[in-house]
Amino acid sequence: MVQIKEFRIVMPMTVEEYGMGLTYTVMKMEQQNTNSKEGVEILQNSPFEDQMLGKGQYTSKVYHLQRCSQMNIRWCFIRFVSTGHDNVQIGDDGCSDLGYS
Repeated sequence: MVQIKEFRIVMPMTVEEYGMGLTYTVMKMEQQNTNSKEGVEILQNSPFEDQMLGKGQYTSKVYHLQRCSQMNIRWCFIRFVSTGHDNVQIGDDGCSDLGYS
């Protein structure tokens, strides 16, 4: 017979505070790694509410890749996504319902 044990760790913050901190950290990293030629372009960032998923955040982004350090990523996507120039654009749409899934 398999016995399942559940451990809970008390955190010094609420789920809402954790979500705000995670959003801030991700946005700060994207801002630091973005310049005029490459980085993350945020097209839409808005809250959503769904009956199945609950409350969350919808985000639509475009990643512009050009640096040589990302050659392996560019090589993987160059056949699928190409703009005709020396950069690659990758689209990303995501719905985050962190803490409630």
